[in-house]
Amino acid sequence: VPADPKDRDRVLRKFARKKEVLEAPSVIACKAEHMLDHWTRTALPDRFGAQVVTVSRKAAVRYRTALLEARDRLVARADRLDLDLVHDPSGYDTATPDERELLDLLPHLPLLRSIDAAVVISQASSGQPRDPDDWKTWTAKSWQDAHVDRFKRGLGD
Repeated sequence: VPADPKDRDRVLRKFARKKEVLEAPSVIACKAEHMLDHWTRTALPDRFGAQVVTVSRKAAVRYRTALLEARDRLVARADRLDLDLVHDPSGYDTATPDERELLDLLPHLPLLRSIDAAVVISQASSGQPRDPDDWKTWTAKSWQDAHVDRFKRGLGD
């Protein structure tokens, strides 16, 4: 999708509706990666949670998957840091910008590993196709209340 707003609108009118683009797994994966990187740098150190609002229920479920996959990739990158760099008192000074971000993340890595993402969405409206069975965790009121309560408790100290 072109960056220029006029070109983007022309392409979207010709090839896809905005909702279809915003639900596309590749778009969601890219955005989820960016969101998670931003959150781990800016909000996680202060133990703030985050919410994502999406264009549709389908996109919400896809974002959960994409965010967890992005989390796993980020944890794996941190795990691959050179131990000499990690334990070198002046290692931060010689580290690349990417390595510095990972070094900053290390104190928060146990929490990041344990983080889950929950989806809170309404059930399918009457007359609409039935929800997939694996969405019950996200549409059942009791589960929604539990997810919201967990979010409100925060990430701890």
